[in-house]
Amino acid sequence: MQHSTWIRTRVLPLELLLAGRCAFLRRLPLLRRLNRRVTARVQVEVGALGGISALRVDFKSPYLRVPMEIDRAQIGVELPETGFEAAAFRFFDWHSWQHIAGEITWHGEREVALGDKAVSLVTGFTYRPGALPEGVANLGLRIAEGVEGTIRVRCAETLVRTGFEPGYWLLEPSAEGYRLVAIREDELMALIVSLSEIGSGNPEVYRQAVDRLWTWVDFHLGSQDPERALLKLLGYVRDWGPLGLAPLYQGLKEILERLGVRQTERILFEYYAEHWGVRNNPGARLLAVRTLDALGTGAARTALRELLGYARVRVLDARELDLLSAAAQGPAPAGVLPSRLPPA
Repeated sequence: MQHSTWIRTRVLPLELLLAGRCAFLRRLPLLRRLNRRVTARVQVEVGALGGISALRVDFKSPYLRVPMEIDRAQIGVELPETGFEAAAFRFFDWHSWQHIAGEITWHGEREVALGDKAVSLVTGFTYRPGALPEGVANLGLRIAEGVEGTIRVRCAETLVRTGFEPGYWLLEPSAEGYRLVAIREDELMALIVSLSEIGSGNPEVYRQAVDRLWTWVDFHLGSQDPERALLKLLGYVRDWGPLGLAPLYQGLKEILERLGVRQTERILFEYYAEHWGVRNNPGARLLAVRTLDALGTGAARTALRELLGYARVRVLDARELDLLSAAAQGPAPAGVLPSRLPPA
């Protein structure tokens, strides 16, 4: 314990200083590995039936990866009436962004006086979620705050806000339980946060999120043929977007209008058809249907009616058929949509 305390008080300030001075290395592919930020060791404990029984998170310093203390308040608070309420931390259904409630146990918790206030510090936590929502495929884990991903850590006798890597993890179901995929690319972080904020429908962040998403699209896809750019964007939204949140599609409509792609409706029609059969992807079909619905043009309604006729002659789950039928007839409902269509 004394050895660990010595490392924190002597070495950590140097690590954080070095991490701050080397931030520019993120833009240099050959030297990117030399840039380090505060991170976390995440472990998934799988239950007897293959579900997630617990998530263990331990915070590590940038270079030596020794335990470090962070401000507990940014993770969340425990209230007598409602239990644990998450803040920067979030364990969620990736396609609806809905936080999954659970119980938290802190690691290395202690109260210290930093400056003129008392701060609760922790070196990590274990989160035991309740029942997972039915029909959920991919799950998500967020720890850091903001688009760039930051976290408040103790450095000597103060708290320092520093970069955190990565801020998001994707949990993909597999035969062995769940596979943990760290999202380390800054460009994906900006995309994911923008899509989630648009999907939330929060008017305080919506406009800024749409503009940020357009900046991302223009920078990463702007040099490409508009039709090719649209197809790549749809792939990104399909993989990383909260597809079950209705406001997402209004924001996506604005982006498509700025792209100025001719015959967007035809591309979305073909996108739906391509994700049938061998390339079966219910999320892609949901994305195509809801985006056409949000466009609301005569061509979009025609495309939806054509898709409805296409779908009726195939074996299709009743929920997907109902969703397609409703979209062909009128505007999309507000609120939360089915996060994933059932497989064909």
